[in-house]
Amino acid sequence: MRFLSRLFCVYVIGLCLLMTACGSDSTAVIEQRSAWGKIITIAQAEQSHAPALGLATDNIITAWVGADETGIFQYARRFTVSTAEQIQPLPIPPVYPYAQSLLPAFENGYVHLVWLDARYDDIAGGTRLWTVVLSPELIPTRGAVQVSDVPTLRYTLLTQEDGGFQAIYSGGLPSEPSLYAQAIDPLGRPRPVKTLVSDADWPCVVRINDGSALLFWLRYSDGQVFRAQLVDETLEAVTSLGLSLRLMPGDLLTGFNAGLDTTHAYLLWNVQRLGGANEVWMAVSPLAVDDWTEPQRLGISTPTDDTFTTGFNGGAAQTVTSGDQMLRWAAPLAGQGDSLVLAAQIGDKLSLVYLRGGEIVAVQEVVTLAQDLIGFPALYTDRDRHFYLAWSQPTDAGTADLNLTTTKVN
Repeated sequence: MRFLSRLFCVYVIGLCLLMTACGSDSTAVIEQRSAWGKIITIAQAEQSHAPALGLATDNIITAWVGADETGIFQYARRFTVSTAEQIQPLPIPPVYPYAQSLLPAFENGYVHLVWLDARYDDIAGGTRLWTVVLSPELIPTRGAVQVSDVPTLRYTLLTQEDGGFQAIYSGGLPSEPSLYAQAIDPLGRPRPVKTLVSDADWPCVVRINDGSALLFWLRYSDGQVFRAQLVDETLEAVTSLGLSLRLMPGDLLTGFNAGLDTTHAYLLWNVQRLGGANEVWMAVSPLAVDDWTEPQRLGISTPTDDTFTTGFNGGAAQTVTSGDQMLRWAAPLAGQGDSLVLAAQIGDKLSLVYLRGGEIVAVQEVVTLAQDLIGFPALYTDRDRHFYLAWSQPTDAGTADLNLTTTKVN
């Protein structure tokens, strides 16, 4: 008890210092502009991946992890069309939180914050999945809720119309992780957990326009790709796709994702090779039948002068085909549309790549990067089809600028 009391005192003192230090911060607009307009620097932090974003009417909610000499903290900040509020340190005792996500909750302006972290009283026990509901003022409506009871590796989320969500996560025995499903209600309360499948990792769920959901994952023992229909907390029509990506000793799989357009399904592997090179590999199949291509490294040709109508409020793109200008750190836009849109680094540009009918069809260069990315960007869209692109821009100071640009605010 004395240890926990001292830990709480250190946490409160650090929080007060951070609130004093951050309370006067305002949005910094850096000199560089994107193809859509201004670039907003949300904060500076030692974070390699893009900050999490949540959209609620005219509000943009952001969340990230930062640290100073007193410890590690989770932060959040709210933006409107014309203003940015102060950085808000969240009163959630952390150990080493990461992999944050934001989802709409039970009422407009309220959001679920989801992340991975260890228990403060069992740090050696591995990470767990956590959630908390934040009010429009970014105040937790209750304490952090531990969702998973087993050591947790990775997770994917499926939003529900009532403001709740479903979490599918991998974890359990380190030598043979399983996939688990757990529903969280609109108030952030978890329901009983259900085991989906053993020998599984890297879950990725995609929503089809008809409301159904497909779950993809990798078999832990050999990296083979599996797919199933996710119905509530059960799997139906479990299928092995006969695909895997060969990794050499020392290679690291940094991401596995799936995406859809109206006719095709896409699988994406992000890989960091032993020498440090980052690569993106893709396999494609028509939705109507499993006829998957072998994974191929993803690159584009030199853009032409012909324009491509994207269907989004981001202006026209330039037509391209497959080529030797390779993608790095590719992150897909969620949902099913006429095109699957990827945010990725190509050369020194942070770009959007459009895929349609199983082919690369267009590219849109959005930002010239000051330095290469060392983590994933994030791409979102709202009901009016405006884009929100976030990324972590490394700096020479050893931190990163957590940046945002959007087609809605220029």
